[in-house]
Amino acid sequence: MKKLTLFLCVAALGVSALSAKKTTPKAVPGNLQMGDYGYLYCHMSDRGQWTAFALSRDGLNYHDLFHGDSIFSAHEMAKIEGGTRDAYICRKFDGSGYLMVTTDMNNAATKRLGKLETWDNYGIDLLTSDDLMHWQSTSFDYRKGAEIFCDGASAKSPYKDWSTINRVWAPQIFWDADYRWPSGERGGYFIYYSMWNRAEEKYDRMYYSYADKSFTRLTMPQLLFDWGYATIDADINYLTTDGKYHMMIKKEGGKPGLFTATAPALTGPWGEPVEDDYVNFEGKKKCEGVSAFQIVGEEGWRIAYIEYSSRPRHYRICKADANMRNFSDPQDIVGVTGPQHGSFMRLTKEEYDRLEAWGNPAPRASQWNGKRVGFLGDSMTDPRYRQRNHYCDYLRDSLGIVPLVYARSGNQWHQIYDRANELIKAEGDNLDAIIIWAGTNDYFHGAPMGQFYTERDTVVNYNGKMVKRKCRDFVISDSTFCGRINKVLSMLRHRYPTKQIILMTPPHRGYANFNETNVQPDENVANGQGLYIEDYVHAIKQAGEYWSMPVIDVFTLSGLYPLEPEQRMYFAEPDGYPDRSRYDRLHPSREGHIRLGKLLQWQLLSLPAGF
Repeated sequence: MKKLTLFLCVAALGVSALSAKKTTPKAVPGNLQMGDYGYLYCHMSDRGQWTAFALSRDGLNYHDLFHGDSIFSAHEMAKIEGGTRDAYICRKFDGSGYLMVTTDMNNAATKRLGKLETWDNYGIDLLTSDDLMHWQSTSFDYRKGAEIFCDGASAKSPYKDWSTINRVWAPQIFWDADYRWPSGERGGYFIYYSMWNRAEEKYDRMYYSYADKSFTRLTMPQLLFDWGYATIDADINYLTTDGKYHMMIKKEGGKPGLFTATAPALTGPWGEPVEDDYVNFEGKKKCEGVSAFQIVGEEGWRIAYIEYSSRPRHYRICKADANMRNFSDPQDIVGVTGPQHGSFMRLTKEEYDRLEAWGNPAPRASQWNGKRVGFLGDSMTDPRYRQRNHYCDYLRDSLGIVPLVYARSGNQWHQIYDRANELIKAEGDNLDAIIIWAGTNDYFHGAPMGQFYTERDTVVNYNGKMVKRKCRDFVISDSTFCGRINKVLSMLRHRYPTKQIILMTPPHRGYANFNETNVQPDENVANGQGLYIEDYVHAIKQAGEYWSMPVIDVFTLSGLYPLEPEQRMYFAEPDGYPDRSRYDRLHPSREGHIRLGKLLQWQLLSLPAGF
């Protein structure tokens, strides 16, 4: 009886084990989802051509990393045009790292790049990272045609002439575990995006390629569908509710708007979406850049998109049901500076905390923490050209300085006087210190050096006797370099007698070619006055002596030397754009600004923030 009972128990266990094996759910198709602690919003910035991060605990209320500035150098990641737009982020299929795809496009450089239309572009960027902080990219310039695709020699091409491609927009990623490569290896990243070759098709159509596990090889694009009108900005998710693939997409033909289409397989067939259930909250205002994600614990979906007709634009998140239908309750995203087309990814606590410490580091306890500092300068300081880790941002993050930036590209010292007056008008006495970094444009434009003072004879009382002595008078003038400096410093010293005022010397200068009428030789070439950059550097050091102002000698102490090819990483465009239309070894890159910021951090720690 005991043996029979034991046999029945073992049999029952076997049946249970078999039943459990049979009912084990199959992995849900798509990108790996991990983490229930928070959310990452990875997006193109509405302020420029870069990618930014924001964090949230609940998926709706966010805060910026790096104050909404770039998480990497867009120029380094986007090797075609120098802009990373429409960022889509996800995990690697095995959880070993992270992937991102962006539209390689810089619509602020249309004329320089020789594009026919502002919104033309030529390729995409595939990025990989092990930690979400350090990224590497591979850029695909579709104008080069079959040679850039790993199966280009054998696959059927959708175009006869790739050189006329004019749009490759908004790529996204979907892990396809069932894809089989010619080698027999299984698994690939389904990359889908819109393309338009103006010479061979009438409008933007959706295409797809596959990327390998290294995320550096891409297959020849194939047409995903053509509904007879332009379609862009697709976002695909697999829904377990009906076992179908659902695509949110912007229609630019028929009834325009953001719609949902479905398909039984990733590659289709994709039928046209129904037109009675779509994102219609915005009326006639235009919307795009759709991205669907789920909040942990919710069965339904959140649908994010940009409404771009209004000024300012509105990045909204609405609700959808478990079938990605019945859209409702739109609300603006909260806490993000310059939200735009982007994507969302769930985070673990370790990932969230790591990103928070990276993007919003606690400032060093120092005399500068919380001090309001006015920065006067030229393009090196101009906020219009700032990305993440600009030296002002570095000082903000490392010392807790509150930067008040009044700078304009091309400014010489006589224009710093105007910037100083703007500072005075806007801030009044509500500042603690002023830092001035200028002089490189005075050198380039050949400002006459002049002199800080003139001398004359005078008679003075010396120990009760009237004696003849030489006397100097400071020169206040816009026509010479020394006169310009005197004009600014005398005004600031009078207006702010108790404030700390710091001067910085210009950096070394490399060759720069911004356009056909703005070509700047390197510092080994004298300017029109027969002077070199160090002549202007020495003058600023002298000014510090005359006006009792500390001088941070960037020229000597920073170690930034653009004439050395091995320092190329420290400068904005050391090798020029691929078409050689722009070349810049004058302005610091992200890494150059970090190096500069470290120098300034330690120099400022040796100086009082106020008196």
